[in-house]
Amino acid sequence: MNIPNQPVRAPHSTVTGSLNSVNVLKYRMTSEAKRDIRELAAERGINRANVEAILNKFRNPDAPPLRISDLDEYITAFTHKSTLKEYKATHGSNERLELMGDSVLSLVVTKYIYDRYPLCDEGFITRIRTKLVCGAALSAWALQLGLQNHIMMNRKAMDQEWYLNPSKLEDTFEAFLGALFVDQGIAACRDFVYPMLDQKDFDEVEKDCNFKDVLMRHMQAVWSNAVASDGISRAQSDFMPQYQVIAACGPDHMRVFHVNVSIGGSFMGTGSDLKKKAAEQEAARQALIRITNHGTLPVFSNKQTMYLPDIGELTA
Repeated sequence: MNIPNQPVRAPHSTVTGSLNSVNVLKYRMTSEAKRDIRELAAERGINRANVEAILNKFRNPDAPPLRISDLDEYITAFTHKSTLKEYKATHGSNERLELMGDSVLSLVVTKYIYDRYPLCDEGFITRIRTKLVCGAALSAWALQLGLQNHIMMNRKAMDQEWYLNPSKLEDTFEAFLGALFVDQGIAACRDFVYPMLDQKDFDEVEKDCNFKDVLMRHMQAVWSNAVASDGISRAQSDFMPQYQVIAACGPDHMRVFHVNVSIGGSFMGTGSDLKKKAAEQEAARQALIRITNHGTLPVFSNKQTMYLPDIGELTA
C-alpha cells in the first residue's frame, strides 16, 4: 500500500532553538536601541550641582551645605518606571527608593513633632504628622524644590506632562529623600527636611487639634505625680484647667469671645475667636506653651510653686 508523503517536521529541539535565537536577537536589538539613562539624566539636568542646590534650597546659608557622594542614587530617584521602556537603567525605577523615603520621612517628621510638642501624647503627634506628610504637602514641597524639572519618563508621559501630576510629585519627593538616606544617612535627611518644616504655618496645621484635652491629660498626670511624691491628698480640681469668658465684644453676628484659662487660681493663657470653643482651644494652647517654656507651674492661689515632673515620667 502506498503511503502518502508526509511533511517532514524538524526535531522539537531544532524548532525551540530557532525560536530562542529569534527572541535573543529581538532582545539584543531592543536593548541596543535603548539609550543609557545617564544621557537622559544629563538632558534633564540631574547633576551634582543641581542635586546639591535642591538639598540646600531651604537651609540657612550659614549652615554647612549638604553634599552628595553617589549621583546614581539621585538619577534613580528621578526615574519613573515608564522611562525603562525607552532607556537602560542599571538600578531600575525609583519605586524601591520611594518605599525607603516614605519610612525615613515618617521617622524624621515624627521626631520633629516629638521635640516641638513635648507635652502632647501619641494621638496628637499622629494627627499632626498626618497633616504634615499628606500627599498635598509632599507634592507642594516637590514643586517648591523644582523636582518636576528633573523627573524622567517616557516620551508619551513627558508630552502629556505627567511629571506635574501631584501623585508623581509626591512619589518623587519620597524617592529623592530615600536616595539621600542611602547616600548620606539619617542626619542628612533631618538637615534637609527640618528647614522645610520650620517654614510651615503651624497655626494652620494645629487646627482641629484638641489642646484642651492635651492640657487636661497633662494636668491629670501632674496631679497624680504630686499625690504620689508628697503622700498628701490634694483635690484634683486644684490641678484642672478652668476656662472663663472675660469679654464678648461686637454685634451678635460677629461677636468675639475672649477666654482666659487658669490653673490653681493662676492665669495660664488667653484666646479669642468668633466661637467660644475655639477661643478655649487657643487659651489651652497658650497654656501648654507657657508650661513648656517655663518648666514650672503655679497651682495654688497662695502662689506656691510646684515643679513639673520630667516628661519621661509623664509618658511612662
